[in-house]
Amino acid sequence: MNVRNDGLITSLPPQCCVEVPCDVGAGGAKPRPVGELPAQLAALNRTFLNVVELTVRAALDGDRQHVYQAALLDPNTAAR
Repeated sequence: MNVRNDGLITSLPPQCCVEVPCDVGAGGAKPRPVGELPAQLAALNRTFLNVVELTVRAALDGDRQHVYQAALLDPNTAAR
């Protein structure tokens, strides 16, 4: 389930969107806490979160420069 983190993955910022397991019942889907990710996985996720943050900022501020900066930071743009 994709939800606002709010401490579900403790090694990532609370305001980011995360994908976590969930329990589904009569009351609907409820996200389950994951805890802390191994350091290398948290670092990899934060790399992509930086790109997302700049992209969102570009949309909210209407600043194309943030789009270019996000593309330059995105590890996928360097992949061949």
